[in-house]
Amino acid sequence: AGVPFTLISARPISGMIPLIKPLGIQIPLAAVNGGILFRPDGMVLSACHVDPDVVRGIFEIVGDAPVDRWMFADMRWYATSDQGTHVEHERVASNQSPVLRDDFADLYDRVDKLTIVSDDAALLKKLAGAAQAKFGKAATIGQSQTYYLDVTGVTANKGDGVAALAKMLGVD
Repeated sequence: AGVPFTLISARPISGMIPLIKPLGIQIPLAAVNGGILFRPDGMVLSACHVDPDVVRGIFEIVGDAPVDRWMFADMRWYATSDQGTHVEHERVASNQSPVLRDDFADLYDRVDKLTIVSDDAALLKKLAGAAQAKFGKAATIGQSQTYYLDVTGVTANKGDGVAALAKMLGVD
């Protein structure tokens, strides 16, 4: 019908690339909840990173809580563990395997998304509340599932992502 079609997803670019050709997408897309706008060939047009002070602060809030920590930066998925159901789901969604590490400090200045993972719903809800109270104006913080606490840049959310794609495409 002549109407262009695109996608916006919480997935990183690597998880969206396999969908582009089958869906015939020929215009920019948005990954990481709208934090990264990119062309169908994978070229990044713009990126909204999490403020390094927010990343540092989230890790301080989490402390030594029994959670897994995932960080998406430099087109890679970094994680403290490669075990568990959620890891297997993310392998499919992100179309990659995690790079294991315990320390993420060298990546703080280029984080696309930080995800805290736990099946302890009460613990994650408590961490989410503390994170939102301290950094809610400086980042987009929310639980995409009861077992995921996601932190992205302040404009890295699907609402702002759709608006940015529309503007880029000349759609009001």
